[in-house]
Amino acid sequence: MSAVASLVASFAAAAAPIPLYNVYRAEDAFTNAGISMAVVAYAFGTIAPLSMLGRLSNQLSSRLSAVTSLGLLLLGRLLSLNVHAVDIPLAGRLPVGVGIGFAKNEARMYMIEITADMEAIIKQAILSFVATVNEDGTPNLSPKASLTVTNGVLYFADIASPRTILNLKRNPAVEINVVDIFQRRGYRFKGRALILPPDDAESLMIANWVRETNGPEYPVDHVVKIEATSITPLLSPAHVFAQPPRDQNEIRSTYYQKYGVKPIGA
Repeated sequence: MSAVASLVASFAAAAAPIPLYNVYRAEDAFTNAGISMAVVAYAFGTIAPLSMLGRLSNQLSSRLSAVTSLGLLLLGRLLSLNVHAVDIPLAGRLPVGVGIGFAKNEARMYMIEITADMEAIIKQAILSFVATVNEDGTPNLSPKASLTVTNGVLYFADIASPRTILNLKRNPAVEINVVDIFQRRGYRFKGRALILPPDDAESLMIANWVRETNGPEYPVDHVVKIEATSITPLLSPAHVFAQPPRDQNEIRSTYYQKYGVKPIGA
């Protein structure tokens, strides 16, 4: 909801001064060139969070990103309260544009959907790999059997992963790879991680699920919620390069044999 609210407020704030441009021309002798420069400042501000500031906006939490967006919109409107020279709308349109850029980036994440196939792959694969960034910039890769999807949201539990949590507290950037070894396909989830408070309803829900699945002796030190910024499919060469092309059943059967296993009931 915070993303939707900030996006609606952003477009309302951006559109508000447009009908006043003719007033500025008549009363303050604004030129078309001056108004065009204000439009350019707005466009530059909009693009910045989506490109140059993309890393920063991706690392902010949803709430902080929305607050940043709304704060910039308010600043832009305050700067534009007393317009008698072209430099005022220039100064006012820039923060409004940046605010809209943050709001668009936030709304984009809410358009990313965890599909039924993604959820099925996570359940079938069981094991996933979570990549975070160490303090010295090197990668940290941690196996997780607790990755799950609930109500269209990705979560995993910290059962024995202090390094992962330490890294996420410093830098929430995260990437998760999950592959069904028999289907030879899976997904890469990239985004930002939010470490939930222990008394949070979502945290308690995932912690209870872990203990019900594995046993009450399993510790759940933290629950991490993933806000995905991109999801891409992972396909092994068996899907891409095999000639003639092989269907999924043939690939699955081949890899059952390679691993020396049989499906239950076969």
